[in-house]
This record gives sequence, structure tokens and C-alpha cells, in this order.
Amino acid sequence: MPNYSVTVTLQAQSGETADNQINTFAFFSLTALDEGRADDYVAHLANLYDILTLSDCLCGIDTNAHVVKFYNAVTTPGNYPLFTKTFNIAHGPSSIDLPLEVSLCISYANDTQTDIAPARRRGRIYISGHKEADNTAGRPTSGKILNVVNAYASFVDDVNTISGFEAGIWSRAEGEVYRIERVWVDNEWDTMRSRGGQSTARSTVMITP
Repeated sequence: MPNYSVTVTLQAQSGETADNQINTFAFFSLTALDEGRADDYVAHLANLYDILTLSDCLCGIDTNAHVVKFYNAVTTPGNYPLFTKTFNIAHGPSSIDLPLEVSLCISYANDTQTDIAPARRRGRIYISGHKEADNTAGRPTSGKILNVVNAYASFVDDVNTISGFEAGIWSRAEGEVYRIERVWVDNEWDTMRSRGGQSTARSTVMITP
């Protein structure tokens, strides 16, 4: 059955490409992907990111024109998008509060394909743009964690309602997509150095010889 990967680029309020958030998703389908079902998938993505925004994630992300690209996961070099779509976030995200490199990691796994190494049936995406109020003693609050993990679990359920679709984990080593069966978020922040901002000021002290 066909395997597909999906890249999602969230546009930053700053307009700087370096501030964009990019994550990759995967699914398999019983039949070849068509535009109608690609549109259905994008609608579920938009709903996921809207729920995350309502949970005070994605601070610093713009409201409109986020880009979704669908690819054949298994193909020869020169892999061009099958479809390129855009979506908007219904509830505009807030401005930046905590630094953009402060992220939550949403992890997911397949538990039943036991003949495949566990590392090849686990995946993750990173969600940045959080508020100081969601940080307690250096950790994300329990309410924040619950909202984020439930949002992604609901997204998986929604994708699985599309005819012939199963949300999954792409294993490049195996050349397969494995069904997502478990989702979790730990009570620890992750640091995504690639999302750190550039300094705009510097304080210097000269030392007298």
C-alpha cells in the first residue's frame, strides 16, 4: 500500500524563515492519494494546530498561509510534492513569550509490530512557542502536557477516519509506515537550538589592565 510523508511549515510572525516551525508527519493509504483526501488531511492538521494555539502553544507563529506538502515516502531521488496546500489557524497565536527554542516533544509509537526494532517504529514532532505561565519550577505544567498529548491523539483519530488512511511513523530504514498506537508527552522541556532567535543587543564590560 502507498506510504506518504507530509511536511508542515508554520510561518513565523517575524517573517524570518529561521523562525518557522517545520514538522514531518506520515500515513499510509489503501489506495493512491487523491486531492480530496489530501484536503481532508489538511483540515485535520489545521484543527490540530488550532487546538494547540488554544492551549497557548505556537506563540510567535502567524495566523495565515502555513504550507503543507505531500510526498511519496518511497521513491527515487527527485521527489517532488504530489500536492502543496495551505491552511490558516482560526485563533491567532499570541506573541512570543518563552524563547522559541523551548519546545515540547510529542512522541508516538507502534507497539504491535514486534518483529521490527522499536527505534524504527517511534516518531516525534516538536512544538514551540509557549507561555511563561505554563512553566513551573522549570517544567511544563500538567495541564499543558495533557492538552498537548490529547490534541495529537485526537489528530491521529481524525486522520484514521479518512477513507483508507492510517496515521503512522515513517521508517526510512524499513521503507515502511507503521500505525501509531501510542502517544505521549513528558514533563520536560526540549531545547531546539535551531529555533533560537538571533541576538539584537549586547552588553559588554571592558576590564581595566
